Amino acid sequence: PRFDLIHLRYMLGSFTEKQWKGVYEQAYNQLAPGGWIEQVECGLDFFSDDGTMPADSKMAGWGEMFYAVGRKSEKPMDIFRTMKDSIAAAGFINVQEKEYKIPIGQWPKHPIYKEAGRLALEQFMTGLEGYVFCPWMEPG
Repeated sequence: PRFDLIHLRYMLGSFTEKQWKGVYEQAYNQLAPGGWIEQVECGLDFFSDDGTMPADSKMAGWGEMFYAVGRKSEKPMDIFRTMKDSIAAAGFINVQEKEYKIPIGQWPKHPIYKEAGRLALEQFMTGLEGYVFCPWMEPG
């Protein structure tokens, strides 16, 4: 069967670059004419626009630590940097990319960003153990 939509989310660190190529090619081959692929990934760079989080803080250093683990395992944790070009290379046309900043916590004044921040903090806190331990676990 062919699909109208293939959705990928938070797959960073799941595949090698070669495997990603296969994922996108398989998605392309399994979509019905006019079908759509959608991928949502996140960067692991923590920062503040207003300087309230110093660049040398421990949390600010997490991103590079995760990216280094991805390089070592050959399963990139920064797939958001390459997915647009990789999707296009698989044959998809009209590939678009949208980037959003997401607050962590309820500090924003705007109600939409306040709710997004609340949800992001909940996701972050409930998944923190997996985020921290899983990339360093050896298979088997």
